Amino acid sequence: MAVLVGLSACRPGNRDTDSALKSGVYTLKDAAGELPPFIQLGDDGVGIFAYSMITSYLPIGTYQRSGDTLYLRIDTQGEPVIQYAFTIADGELMFIQDQSAPLPDFVAEDIPDGTVFVYTTAEPYIH
Repeated sequence: MAVLVGLSACRPGNRDTDSALKSGVYTLKDAAGELPPFIQLGDDGVGIFAYSMITSYLPIGTYQRSGDTLYLRIDTQGEPVIQYAFTIADGELMFIQDQSAPLPDFVAEDIPDGTVFVYTTAEPYIH
């Protein structure tokens, strides 16, 4: 029985009631502008990390939770998987730079280690 509990904690899209992690959209805290960077988590385990609206690349993949860390993994069609990591705390997500793929130079200074994303809405921005 303990094995089943341990495995369910890493299931894509798992929403443990103690974590305050909800599906929906988390936007960059205190961001200015109409289209701030955001993370979208779907009930189906699909996640999006839209770190910039000035690029045509939109990282879409699946997310998993392991303890207090959220991992968003992007399948790159035969290339190594791109991963972004976030600490889950008090219903917010904080970017973990040293466990994440490098961000493009034009974004990296806007999203340093520890950048906070706050829950904004249950309605997805992208369908």
